[in-house]
Amino acid sequence: MVRRDNPPPDDESPTTFVRVDDIPTTYVPVVTASTSPPPVPQTWIRRIAPWAAFGVVAVVVVAGTTAWSASLRGPEDSLGAGAPTLAQ
Repeated sequence: MVRRDNPPPDDESPTTFVRVDDIPTTYVPVVTASTSPPPVPQTWIRRIAPWAAFGVVAVVVVAGTTAWSASLRGPEDSLGAGAPTLAQ
């Protein structure tokens, strides 16, 4: 049963019910596939370029943060300064 939104004027009830098969059929046009040519496969440079750009950005970020953190530590003695040496 379906509720009819616009009942006929001779109907006294606030809502009217009709059978589903009384509703007019709506025809939907058939959608067909486009006739455009298939897409051209990407060349290797178009597949690799985004990853190369990602790699370059990653290297720049790592190098930049490493240099920035080294600048926060300040000057230090060389690593070998604290190692014991053999007397001659």
